[in-house]
Amino acid sequence: MLKENKKMKSSRIKEEKARLNYLVSQAYKWDPRIIKEEEKLRQMREKEKLEFIAQKQLEKQLEEERLKEYKRQQEENLKKQQEMLAREKEEMIKNVINLGESLGINLSKDDIFTINLNAKLDNLKSIINENEKSNTKEEKKKNFKVMTSTLLGIKYTDNTSLEESMIWKKDEVIALQKASKKFPAGTKNRWERIVEIVGSKSQNQIIQMAHYLTTNPSIRIDGDIVNKIFLICF
Repeated sequence: MLKENKKMKSSRIKEEKARLNYLVSQAYKWDPRIIKEEEKLRQMREKEKLEFIAQKQLEKQLEEERLKEYKRQQEENLKKQQEMLAREKEEMIKNVINLGESLGINLSKDDIFTINLNAKLDNLKSIINENEKSNTKEEKKKNFKVMTSTLLGIKYTDNTSLEESMIWKKDEVIALQKASKKFPAGTKNRWERIVEIVGSKSQNQIIQMAHYLTTNPSIRIDGDIVNKIFLICF
């Protein structure tokens, strides 16, 4: 009897569970109160989802703006630094030229062009500092000629440049400009042909100078004849 009762009880429990599940499913399906609550929960979940997406988009936008502002500040700082170095270099060039004139050294227009073309800030400072170490005017004059010849490529009748092969003179730059126009980018064996025209420089030196002239629009050439005048604008 106990086994039979247990079996019947188990069967009735299953039937009751099935009945209750059916009633619950019908309630979820047709009871307006439950339908309204389910819709409310669905809308709440949808709202939370949209808020989460909006928050992520806002965070992404803020991060992009932060990176953009950081990049802008970096570019602005770099530009200011470059402008400051350019002004400092321009001032140092003037100081070197004025120093030469005060020592009675006559610098021609070609000499001034060569100074502008080959000047580096550290070299210009070295010339000024070395002059301050000298005692007599003759010693200052001698040191000025040696250093401007060595570091800047100025030619003096009594002093030959120690780095002549590394310095670009005006006629060499003119030859490079003419050759670059004659053999534009894309020309077969372009650099070999330009080397033949320039003559006095290696291919690597010519490529480097061509890149320098391209990336420094402050150096311009007027006219197409041999006796061109370079206008250096800073």
